[in-house]
Formats: sequence, structure tokens, C-alpha cells
Amino acid sequence: MELGRLGGKKSHHRPSDNGPLPALTNNQQICDVLPRLFGEIYANKLSPRTATALLAVLNLQFRAIELADVQRRLDAIERVVGVALDADEPDQPGDAESPSVVSFEPYATSGPD
Repeated sequence: MELGRLGGKKSHHRPSDNGPLPALTNNQQICDVLPRLFGEIYANKLSPRTATALLAVLNLQFRAIELADVQRRLDAIERVVGVALDADEPDQPGDAESPSVVSFEPYATSGPD
């Protein structure tokens, strides 16, 4: 029965011949690898199921790198602000009022509509 064998051969996907993905340590590298993945999907070298899994992992990697970058930038800002606040502190306790704390609510909600 050739018919069953032919159908079975079509459902198997070959692994990529391009080797492993490069180390992706910044978001530009992730963006650079996407055309390669799309090309492999189009050429039927990569199954859609595998591509979906890879793209999910790449999305997670992209967000993790982005979050780490934001955290690094926030730490730098906090160091600068901390140095500025340290310079504004009085030499002796009780000489001047301590700086007031400002409350910030980015998602303040209004009452029911």
C-alpha cells in the first residue's frame, strides 16, 4: 500500500541544516534571527509547531532582555537621585526638615461611572 506510506512521509519534517541558533543576548539579535526562522518555515524546513514554540521562547527572551534593560536604567537613575538626595541632607540631624515624600499612583481610579 503505497498510499499510506506517501502520506506518512509528508507529515515528517526534517530538522534545520543551518545549525543551532546563535546566542541571543540583546533584542537586536532576536530581531535578526526572525527572518531566518520565517525562511525556514516558508521552505518547509521547520514545522509550524516547532516554529510556534521557538517564537514563544524568543518572545520570552525579548521581554526578559527588555525588562533587564529597564531595571538597569532605573538603577542608574536611582543612583543619581540618591546622590542628589544625599547632597541635600543637612549636616546635623534636626537642623532642617527632611525632604517630603511624594506619593504617586500611576493607575489611580476614579469612582464608579
